[in-house]
Amino acid sequence: MMVDPNALQRVSDAIRHPLLKTRIADIAMADAFAVVDLLSESFEHIVLKDHLEARTTAAKAMANAHGDATWGGSKETCGPAGMPRPQHCAGCAPTSFTVNDEVVDPQD
Repeated sequence: MMVDPNALQRVSDAIRHPLLKTRIADIAMADAFAVVDLLSESFEHIVLKDHLEARTTAAKAMANAHGDATWGGSKETCGPAGMPRPQHCAGCAPTSFTVNDEVVDPQD
C-alpha cells in the first residue's frame, strides 16, 4: 500500500472546488480524514466567506476537530462583532447571547 505524499494538498485544493455540491462533499471528506486541524486557516476562510451551506458544513467539521488552532478559529469565526453568538456552558443549551461584547439574556 502506498501513501500519497501530496494527499493533504489534494484535500486542501478540493475544499476550494468551484462547484458548491462538490465543495461540500470535499469538506465532509476532510472531516472524515480528520485533517480539519491541519487545514484550519482554509476552514476559517470557508466559514467566513463561502456560501451558507458550505459555511455550515465547514463549521460542523470544525466543531468535530480537536486541535487548538481549529478551536481558536471556531471561537473567532462563530460571532463577528455586532453579531449575536450563543454563550454555552459545558454540554448546556445556550441561555444568553453576546452582542457587541454585552451578554443579553433572551428572557429579559
